[in-house]
Formats: sequence, C-alpha cells, structure tokens
Amino acid sequence: ACPTLALHGEDDPLIPWVAGEATARDVQNGRLQLVPGLGHDLAEGAWPIFVDAICSQVHLRPLTSTASIHSSIAA
Repeated sequence: ACPTLALHGEDDPLIPWVAGEATARDVQNGRLQLVPGLGHDLAEGAWPIFVDAICSQVHLRPLTSTASIHSSIAA
C-alpha cells in the first residue's frame, strides 16, 4: 500500500483531530501530522508546514524508474 499522510489542524472545530488519528491508523502505512493552531482551513501561514510534510512524504517511497513516469504521463 502507498504511504498515506493525514494532515490535520489541532484546533479544527468541525472535525476533531482524533478523526485524523483514526484515518492514519486505519490506512495501511498511514501517519498523522497535526498542525498546531490550525482550524478547518488551509491558512496561508500553515502552507510551509504542508509543503514540508508533503515533500517528506513523497520521499518515503522512491520512484522505481523515470521510464515508468514518462509512460504513465503519455498514456
């Protein structure tokens, strides 16, 4: 299964962070990253946190070959 990252605001008033915890737990290779001070929006101040977390997640699973990338893009 593909590694999965759940990003969740600690201060989300609509969906409690424990729901993000459950998602990460229930998905094979899932993990949770809580964002302190974030509610249920994608506040511009949190963008660097999201970018860093996503970049880190992408590098957890190295690409097998650039040929497969090019063939999937062309398809």
